[in-house]
Amino acid sequence: MDKINTYTKIIKNVITAIHDRYAKPSNDAEHHLIIDEKRHSYLLLSDGWLGASRFYGILIHAEVKKDGKVWLHDDNTELIVVDWLLERGIPKKDIVLGWHAPSMREDTEFAVM
Repeated sequence: MDKINTYTKIIKNVITAIHDRYAKPSNDAEHHLIIDEKRHSYLLLSDGWLGASRFYGILIHAEVKKDGKVWLHDDNTELIVVDWLLERGIPKKDIVLGWHAPSMREDTEFAVM
């Protein structure tokens, strides 16, 4: 199995596991798992109401690019998704922390682009 397929499978398993963890019936929020397999893009959204205030936002956005790099565009969980990816075999050199500017990525062990 090539790198893109391997990384896609890992991300799909991770984001599904996190969705299942968040999507408990007792929560007031709805969680939407959006998987675009053709474009290797994965999104977990949260929305709901807290009193009279609506909340809506991205919990996780990940993507596998054509060059085999995994872009973690956003992680708004307390779970530290990048650790889950590392534990499952995606090396730091193939993970781009998309919320950091490219100049900031140069000082990490993660991929710059």
